[in-house]
Amino acid sequence: MSTNNDTHLLKEDYTLTKLIYINSAGHAFSEIPLNNHLAMFGGNNVGKTASLAGTKLLLFPENSFTRCETKFQFAGKGGLYDKENSYDFYFADPRSFIAMEIQNPEGRFCMVLYRRNGYEYGRFFVPVSFEKIRHLFWDTDKGCFAKDIGISHLKTFVADNDGIQTSDIKMIKELMFESWRGHKNKKRFCVLPLKDTDDKAIDAFKNIYQLAFETSDNNLQSLPKAIATLLEMGRSHDREKLNADFQKSIQQHTQLMQRDKTLQVLKNNKPTFETAKIVSTLYQDSLSSYSHAYHLAFKSLKHHRSVSGPQLEKQQTLVTKLIEEKQTLDKQSETLNNASQQQTGALESKQKTLKRKKELLTKHKQKCAQYTDKNRLQVLAFLTEYMEDLRKEIASCKEVGGLQQRLQKDISKRNQLNGAIKQMKAAFADYQNTIFGQLDSEHSKSVLYSLSPSFSSVTTPLSRDQIKVICDFADLLSIADNGLVNFLDVLLADVMFVPFDQSLNHSQLNTKIDSLEEEVEQLSNSILKVKKALSSSASGVQVLLENNENDLVGSQTDYDDIEAIPALEKEVNQLTDEINVLKVDLKHTDDDLALVNKNIAKVWSELSKENNIKEGLEEKNRKLKFFESTLDNAVAQTVPENVKESEHKPLENGLFDNVDRLSKETIKHYQDFRDAVYRLQLQVQIDGVESHLELDQNSIASVMSTYISLYEDLPYDLNTHRDQVHLHNRSISSMLDELRQAKEMLTHYINGINTELNDKKISNLEAIRLNLTVNGQFSSLLDTLGKQDISEYELLDEQFYIHLHRFAESYFDKRTNKLSMSDIIDSINYEYTLQETGERITKSQSGGTTSTITAFVLSVLLSRLTPNHVALRIPIIVDEISTLDGSNTQSTISQIDSHGFSIFCATPSFSGNLCRLVGRWVRLDSHHVSEPLVSKCHMNILPIDVESFGKNTDAA
Repeated sequence: MSTNNDTHLLKEDYTLTKLIYINSAGHAFSEIPLNNHLAMFGGNNVGKTASLAGTKLLLFPENSFTRCETKFQFAGKGGLYDKENSYDFYFADPRSFIAMEIQNPEGRFCMVLYRRNGYEYGRFFVPVSFEKIRHLFWDTDKGCFAKDIGISHLKTFVADNDGIQTSDIKMIKELMFESWRGHKNKKRFCVLPLKDTDDKAIDAFKNIYQLAFETSDNNLQSLPKAIATLLEMGRSHDREKLNADFQKSIQQHTQLMQRDKTLQVLKNNKPTFETAKIVSTLYQDSLSSYSHAYHLAFKSLKHHRSVSGPQLEKQQTLVTKLIEEKQTLDKQSETLNNASQQQTGALESKQKTLKRKKELLTKHKQKCAQYTDKNRLQVLAFLTEYMEDLRKEIASCKEVGGLQQRLQKDISKRNQLNGAIKQMKAAFADYQNTIFGQLDSEHSKSVLYSLSPSFSSVTTPLSRDQIKVICDFADLLSIADNGLVNFLDVLLADVMFVPFDQSLNHSQLNTKIDSLEEEVEQLSNSILKVKKALSSSASGVQVLLENNENDLVGSQTDYDDIEAIPALEKEVNQLTDEINVLKVDLKHTDDDLALVNKNIAKVWSELSKENNIKEGLEEKNRKLKFFESTLDNAVAQTVPENVKESEHKPLENGLFDNVDRLSKETIKHYQDFRDAVYRLQLQVQIDGVESHLELDQNSIASVMSTYISLYEDLPYDLNTHRDQVHLHNRSISSMLDELRQAKEMLTHYINGINTELNDKKISNLEAIRLNLTVNGQFSSLLDTLGKQDISEYELLDEQFYIHLHRFAESYFDKRTNKLSMSDIIDSINYEYTLQETGERITKSQSGGTTSTITAFVLSVLLSRLTPNHVALRIPIIVDEISTLDGSNTQSTISQIDSHGFSIFCATPSFSGNLCRLVGRWVRLDSHHVSEPLVSKCHMNILPIDVESFGKNTDAA
């Protein structure tokens, strides 16, 4: 048997020993002890409340400031702070940290919060005391920040010491709140072991802890949810927890009511159903006879169509093919005919052009032939020279004295030409007297001839010395490889070596003489014209000028026409070639066109023959369609059943007349059947079928089949429905009992807390208790339940379910459709009696009174949140403690201390009496760093700064 001492030995101690702010909440570096009572003094806006509230960031398993107003409820005079302000206050800089040292059965460890982006923060769990990591933040010897303060060194230290870095909420919950009793390695980071570690239990802790900050109103917001969760945690089995799913029961009642009405309607209208069933049988018999006749006629028709159909299809295919073939040939004929017309037009156009060009060429050649004994090039050269002379003569006519000068030049030139002719004729007649005739060296002749062909016609006697000089000079010239003449190895660029040929030279002299004589004749004619013009009056010169100008225009025209002869000849040849090609192409096109037209005639003949055959088959097919329409008309009135017929008969009118007769009889029976079903539908509705809609033959048979099934199952359905009502009523009865028990259990639980509270004496207050107000609709529902008589086989009154539905709509969880214990509670506030007057106080009073009672409630609820084997020492937050009188303060401290907790309080004004009662205190605004790292973060509270009566154990 265990003794009290054994139980004490099995206790596990969990103590929050230190709170550390680094560049956070107005603190530069502050290390505040938590495991003993502590009062903090400081003026307004120094950061007392913020320093207290910052513990929520450590103790709540969160990782971001999102929904900060509901998650942390950091409050100020202006209301709740949002995520932006809260994040910037507690994590103002990447070097901002918030830490807590915890002592648990496995030793001391630290939890360090650090800043992350996006209004988030992460956690380090380090399995060492804060004394071993202090150097990462603060240099104790120098009294200043560590040189390399930052996340990187901390992260390395944590990794080296087998710590954990995480921002995963699930993991944080497991590390902080799981007891892990018997698992030393897993429990090394446990901060606060809870009886349950589900979300509801953790929310209960958060709501309880939040009570410390709700000192201004005794109508507390966090308390109902906390107590509800604690109450459900304390129940031993899931089946004992409040689990009433009234939404489901309300829905079930609605379904049972509807089912009851449906079954009663079926029962009341059974005679109408029996009548419809008889008419249905008559209709089915008539339909069967009609169906056999129809399928016999249909199969006969199908057989004959199977024979004629393929024939017609084959013939249509053949005719279509011939039509397509003829269309193709027609297109080819059209294309070839267009091509032939285009080619004929092009040929005729080119032939006309060729004729015009030939006529023009003939005229130009005739004009050239007028210049006798000359080829085309010679004529052009002659005309060029002649036109140049005309231009000069025209210019002379226009100049004063120009004709006289012209006349003198022409006479002088004629004399020169006559002298040259005379010399040439002498050389031609007596070669031996020429220079070349006296030279024996052919090289010397060729050299002189190359230098100037005129040497060949010079007639003069040469002495031996002169001949020798000429030959010596000739020897100085040689022939280069490129045919040019070298003089003393110097190339004469413009002198080509030409061998002298006496016979050729004679021929050339003769030609030259003829040319010069012709030129002399022209000069003589010109001289004659000029003399005539000069001998006449002034008009004679003008006439000569006009004649020369006209002659120049005519000569230029002749020159242009004669010069164009080669181009015209080329055009004529080119046109002739093109015409020959066009003639060949046109012949090919005409041959192809003739062949295509021949094929068109052949295809047309074949198409006419096959089309006649097709028309005969179509006529046969029209007769088959007539019989088919007879059957279609019958089906349109009455659809036959599927009946197999193995034979077929010849196509006769009587076969199809029988079908028509039977169809009409079936229609009459069908109308009777349809009217009977409609009458039944008006009384008995079927799901999925609207009574006012017109039903066809298939759907009305399906509807009747459904009615037959319904009435066959009706006895069984009535018995089943009776059993379901019985089960439903039993379920409702159990749920109602559960609601009654829930209220009783809640009242009992509150009474238990009140009993514990009443054991404490607080100065002038007595009979302190939590006043529970149950949800008004819940109380009304319980009153209504008491008035209900739940029969085994009769459904409850509908008004009861309406009442239940309204309550469920307002207070049941929309996701689970269930009622939680917190929904039963409307409010919980404090109630006490003043000893002096005996007055019972139920309304909100001073913050001090509320703080006193809240501290009591906090200590009581926290002790119920943890398992029995856990001894928890956690600071109880009491803000604005100076509003309490001395006796209340002593009572509050005693109550908190009796549960093993420490008080962590704040007040703006220093109080010696409070220092005496609490025992330890610190002045927040008296200790600052000289060089803060972060603006507005300057407080520097160290353990040595904590003052006390007697020895300060934290300063060590």
